[in-house]
Parts: sequence; C-alpha cells; structure tokens
Amino acid sequence: MNLVKKLLTAALAAACLFSLTGCSLFSHSFDPKKTGIYIASDRSVTSAEFTSFDNSAFEKPRYVSSEFQTYAQDTVSAFNKEKAGLEFFSADDTKETLPAAIEKLEFEDETVKLILKFRGFQDYLDFYGTTDAVPVRSLVVGSVQDGISSGLSFESMKDADGNDASEEDIRANTDYTLVMISGDTEVQCEGKIVYCSAGVKLTDKYTAEVSGSGTEFIIFK
Repeated sequence: MNLVKKLLTAALAAACLFSLTGCSLFSHSFDPKKTGIYIASDRSVTSAEFTSFDNSAFEKPRYVSSEFQTYAQDTVSAFNKEKAGLEFFSADDTKETLPAAIEKLEFEDETVKLILKFRGFQDYLDFYGTTDAVPVRSLVVGSVQDGISSGLSFESMKDADGNDASEEDIRANTDYTLVMISGDTEVQCEGKIVYCSAGVKLTDKYTAEVSGSGTEFIIFK
C-alpha cells in the first residue's frame, strides 16, 4: 500500500467515527441479484452473498439451513462483541449501532442469500478479510474532499458517459462520495455515479463492475 493510500485510509477510518452523512439527490436502494456490495451516502457498507445450498449430489444433506443460520448469527455476534462489546447479530436487538448486522438471511431455490450491513468500510474489511479469496481486497469510502486533503490525484477519470473527466470539475464537488476499491465484484451506490476510473464498467446509473488487482475509483452524488 502506498503512502497516499495509507494516509487516506487512516483519515477516513477516523472520520467514520463521526458524522459523514451525505445528501443524495438521486437515491437507489440495494436490490442485489448476485454477490456484491452497496455503498450508502452515509458511508455505511452493505454486502450481499449468494451461495449454493444444493444437496442433490449428497446421499445425506450436506447443507442444513438451520445450522447455517446459527453459524451466521454466532459469527456476527462474536464479531460485534470483539469490535464493540455488543453480542448481537441484529440491529433490532439493540439501540447501539452494530459494527455488523444481519439484515436478511433467506434460503430459496437451493441458494442462500445473506445480506449484512456494516457501519463503515473498515468493519467490512475486518469481517471479511483482504485475501485473494474474497471479492473485495481493499476498500476505502469517504468524500472527494477527503481524497483532496490526502493528496489524491483524479487524473485519467471518466464521466458516466465514458468521456474524459476534468480533474477541476471533480475537485469542485467536494461533498460527493468517493469509493476506492480493488477486487472482483459488483458495486451498487445509493446515489448516481458521476465519475469513475477507466477500469470500472458501469452497468447502469447506480451500478459498477470492478475487476483486477488495481485500485479503482467510483464517485457518486
């Protein structure tokens, strides 16, 4: 990790302890159809996992929904206890903000769908880890102003239509949300994506695909 990224990560991790709520003129709720993440304007991160639960190849069921549900709840509870001393897995069980919370756990058509909400990007990374085996290997979420303050360059960026974006225009929108990410995953944003780096593929106004080992930028309003 280079020095600029270290400084940016440290600054944004600290900032997540305070109010970073942005105001989005365009709002898009999370509607995942496959494994991916959702970045909200308040800088929270929600993940969606879709995993096969097919028992057809086994004489006895290898995957048992009740066991998986217990495992997921115990894992999230243990994570929250370690991070914040809160041994809960659901936001409905406490008035405190949990580092991670199960929002949905469904079993349908031999597939399990697990949606977890994290209070910030660092909690997401701490929960899943950053090895090559996970879809997201690095993640930083903040504002364009955070990036400017950390000395980040916005050269070689594109607008939503694929045209070269002016660094001056990007820097003028300091309250927009900046996402720095590496990995292979789908990223949905609460607000409309207005700028991204060249390696990002936009699939609609709110959704992007990232791949490869390099760090990509997504900026939404």
